[in-house]
Amino acid sequence: MRSTEKWRFVVVAAVGFMLLTSGRASAQTANLYLNGVGSGTVLAGVYTSPYSAVITPGSTSIGTGPTVPAICDDFYDDSYIDEDWNTNVTTLSSLTLGPGPNTTVKWGQSGFVSVNDMGYAGGTLNDTLTQVQAYDVAALLSISILGSTPAGDQQQQDLSYALWALFDTSQSLSQLNSVPIDQTNAINDLNTAVQEVVNGEVGTTPLSTYLSNYNVTIYSYSGVHVGGTNLSTTCPSGSCDPPPQEMITVTSMSEPPAFGVFAVYFLLGGACLLFFGRRRIVSANR
Repeated sequence: MRSTEKWRFVVVAAVGFMLLTSGRASAQTANLYLNGVGSGTVLAGVYTSPYSAVITPGSTSIGTGPTVPAICDDFYDDSYIDEDWNTNVTTLSSLTLGPGPNTTVKWGQSGFVSVNDMGYAGGTLNDTLTQVQAYDVAALLSISILGSTPAGDQQQQDLSYALWALFDTSQSLSQLNSVPIDQTNAINDLNTAVQEVVNGEVGTTPLSTYLSNYNVTIYSYSGVHVGGTNLSTTCPSGSCDPPPQEMITVTSMSEPPAFGVFAVYFLLGGACLLFFGRRRIVSANR
């Protein structure tokens, strides 16, 4: 990942304190209300991360908490601005707790995630990652997205596509065919993150030590679609068909609680693609 050590971001999200310690056995839930496109930066017709959202732990309705950055890891599905939905909440650390793959997250429910970018210039990956490895890669890319400054710069845009390419390689990288420089950058960012996870080191720091500095949380559609009555982007079919996208949040372990019993969270917003309107939050006139 290019220039990932510049840490100057203040992104907070209220997430129930129990998420920090809960295991897979007691699944946590939250309402996720997607209310903006962050800096509004667009690459190849898609809004790039981070976006903005309100996350309400333990609720099935929109809360009154702060608007926070949100990153999406899902290029395959669609989301709309002013749409909200219910999610299962999974911490990165809890992915290792069960006897088998975690089935509340979107990706790798078979236990594995295949990544192959060999069909693109500069692509070197033809790897099968475990579910845990894949989400470790997602965590590294999400951390880098939030650490990229200024907001909306080319690095941040390319990292968004690198995250999407992790789980949907062909569709996301093909979206960049018209901008080959960004396509190459996204491929390089993904390749670097995968190798860091496979080798178990970020620079000279052990991967486990590096990730232990962050609380990484995954928000996956729970099967209960709430929708939105005041959508600022029109759904193409007149209704926002589920599923919406998966989002990721991250907080520094050194951050204090934001308020009440809730913990402070940095939203790695699920780098979910927001197309101008719906597709990755999609363009209304597409």
